[in-house]
Amino acid sequence: MLLPVFSDVIGHQKVKEVLTHAVRQPGSGYLFSGPDGVGKRTVALRFVRALLDQPEGVSLESHPDFIRVIREEGTKDISIERVREVIKRMQMTSARGGRRVALIEQADQLNESGVNALLKVVEEPSPGVVFLFITEQPDAIPATLRSRLISISFSRVSEADLLPWINGIEPDPDRRARIRQVAQGCPGLAQRYVADPDGWDARVSDAERLISVLQTATTGVQCGTLERMARRMESEEDVEAAWRQSLLFCMHALGSSFREQPRVASELALGLLHAWRLAGTTLSPRLALEWARVRPFYPSERTLSSFLSSSYL
Repeated sequence: MLLPVFSDVIGHQKVKEVLTHAVRQPGSGYLFSGPDGVGKRTVALRFVRALLDQPEGVSLESHPDFIRVIREEGTKDISIERVREVIKRMQMTSARGGRRVALIEQADQLNESGVNALLKVVEEPSPGVVFLFITEQPDAIPATLRSRLISISFSRVSEADLLPWINGIEPDPDRRARIRQVAQGCPGLAQRYVADPDGWDARVSDAERLISVLQTATTGVQCGTLERMARRMESEEDVEAAWRQSLLFCMHALGSSFREQPRVASELALGLLHAWRLAGTTLSPRLALEWARVRPFYPSERTLSSFLSSSYL
């Protein structure tokens, strides 16, 4: 029987079963990974509530044995100072005589010093301590840390699980079809659309126009469009989040192009993937998008800058 805290979580039956059994004797560290909006954060917070025996309706943030870490806006990574604070908290005696839990979101944003500091405490934690790491990019977490964690992978939710929920929140058939299209197996994306459908549709339209330019316009127009896009992204308060959101919409907009222009769509898909990896680094994702369009006309890779090579990206 599943834990009551998982009763309103859509899909992920196997994951919920595994975590239900784990609550009695949890491991010292878990890595929750999966696409944006798939539900990994929701499940992680429910798991934390069960581990700490925190009643429903009472904020987890009020629990003295729980600490949540997320990269601060305007910073490139999770600082070593923040990591040291977490380690210090986890080494203290439990305020309520139970477990202590640290939840580290955007775990791929840990810098090298932070990872190194966490290695020993994750491998040899104090009794009753559980670390939860959440990421969309598990491969971006160094193997030295990743290998010490129990991997919990989240796949996209099946239509059989998603449709009853969509039908319950939206009576209009046309809108239901739109929500299904937006969600693509990720309930969180559907919830964002329901909260702001006009804003979502506007961003989708912008992404569709960009994809069209990258498929049909001349190289000069493409590069000019990407330069303006980069300037807009760089003006945002959280540059990485702005890039990731824009790239996500572009990925959605690219879907139908595979039937019409499979070769060009494949090149763009690779460019979007590389751009996603550059978001949050010292290099602009614009470089990957530009190279995805310029590369077919490039005569040789022998003089290609290392930061644009496939192995680097």
